[in-house]
Amino acid sequence: MLDYLTILRMHYSQNLSFREIGASVGCGKTAVGRFITRFEESEFTYPLPQNYSNEQIEAALYKKRGGTKTEFAEPDYEKVFKEMAKKGQTLQRLWNKYKRYCENTCDGRQAYSYRQYCKKYQDYLATKGISGKVIRYPGQNIEVDYAGLQLRLKNPITGKSDTKVTVFVASLSYSKYYYAEGMLRCTIDEWLDVNTRMIHFFGGVTPIITPDNAKVAVTSNNDYADPVLNKDYNEWAQWYGTALMPARVKAPDDKPGVEGGVRIITQNILLDMQEMTFFTLDELNEELFARVKELNKKPFAKQNRSRENVFNAEEKQMLIPLPLHDFIRLDRRTVKVAPDCHITYDYCHYSVPHKYIGKHLEVRASALKLEFYTEKGTFIKEWGRASHNGEYRTDPEDLPPSFIEYNSWSEPYFLSIAIKTGPMTKAVVSDIFSRSKYPCQKFRQVAGILGYAKKYGKETLEKCCTAAFESGRCSYTFIKNTIAEYAEPEVIPVSETADVRPKKRHDTYAVDSSKYDMASLLKRQEVLF
Repeated sequence: MLDYLTILRMHYSQNLSFREIGASVGCGKTAVGRFITRFEESEFTYPLPQNYSNEQIEAALYKKRGGTKTEFAEPDYEKVFKEMAKKGQTLQRLWNKYKRYCENTCDGRQAYSYRQYCKKYQDYLATKGISGKVIRYPGQNIEVDYAGLQLRLKNPITGKSDTKVTVFVASLSYSKYYYAEGMLRCTIDEWLDVNTRMIHFFGGVTPIITPDNAKVAVTSNNDYADPVLNKDYNEWAQWYGTALMPARVKAPDDKPGVEGGVRIITQNILLDMQEMTFFTLDELNEELFARVKELNKKPFAKQNRSRENVFNAEEKQMLIPLPLHDFIRLDRRTVKVAPDCHITYDYCHYSVPHKYIGKHLEVRASALKLEFYTEKGTFIKEWGRASHNGEYRTDPEDLPPSFIEYNSWSEPYFLSIAIKTGPMTKAVVSDIFSRSKYPCQKFRQVAGILGYAKKYGKETLEKCCTAAFESGRCSYTFIKNTIAEYAEPEVIPVSETADVRPKKRHDTYAVDSSKYDMASLLKRQEVLF
């Protein structure tokens, strides 16, 4: 299922093209265009009502139906080639003319999408041994990559240069304004941090970022039209209002700016820095920043302007402003909703609507809050982080009207089991429920107490509950720690007595305690002295 909500936001709020949206959400440009067309022809208007889900949009706009094979009209590529030689001509303009022609005179044959039109034209150029030139515009694209040459840090104790430093390089496609930084680890956290520092260095972000196919950026790129992006990196891009459009595998021409930047930075900076000694990453980056700054100020060959001049004069004002707060990466986990309407995360319990009982949800956690989503990515609700282990966060609206009617876990259900064990067991269970605002928060503890009846027997559990009630310590922890004392030897769990192997010398550690009393110790001291 497409992420229709994200597509609508990018189209109406950010004014991104269909191709840019498709690269971000992981689908083709045509699919985005067809969805937008369906949306505009429907009764929907943007923005949608609050809490509207992707499932509701799909159910309203799409219906299963059979289809017939579509016939397409082939463009006159030789004519397109001649038209492209004219000054100011673009493929977009020629495609618009081709599309209008098909709509009026092609006997029902449809026009190719713009992406297919461009691909077929590029295939035609390949047959003639000709390549097209991509025009770059200010503030349009940032290209990022790793430099192939690594630097090293020296260990001041061993004297060995055994710590590798990978150099991250970024380039604005229009001005060729560079940013570079050394990294010790190429993890997703380091990758997001260095990308964040990069856009702060530029003072904004472009509508498109073109990364290489490193695993921290692209999980899989077997199909250029449908790359699988790293979820965290994609969320980072959405936070800053940009779209990720990875380069094709083994296609450096898709990111010529950063490819040239890697070559220039390697030849002019990294080769010299290889001969220098650095003990810390901060020391290395300080030198790297200074040299990249000089490179950006250096005039182009046979020109009286530099990368910095072009960036400040033509590109800086075209960048998308950054939000007030930086992106925070969320920890992702898949959890199952328990019968008490709660999920457990880091030893704390949070309620979700009871209709999700038994289902798996995705938890996205930050230092301050947790967000819950369905497996299809639909937002459910959020909670603030609990303050201590074992804490319950419960929303009364999440609980069903009657647990008796909904599932077996309920207060009457547990009390009915407890009375079969004995009156004191029921008294302990009732006391535990009475001390909680929401009984469902105690279901797991009560289930654990009643489970000891199978392990030690009902009589043993009743004796332990009697002691717990008389001492005013009716809790799962007390019963867990003391029930073994009330068990008869023959009812001790099999797991504790079933080892019938002959004991080895080191298996027994029991020693007479009188050996270590004060009198014995003093007597041993007299013998020694």
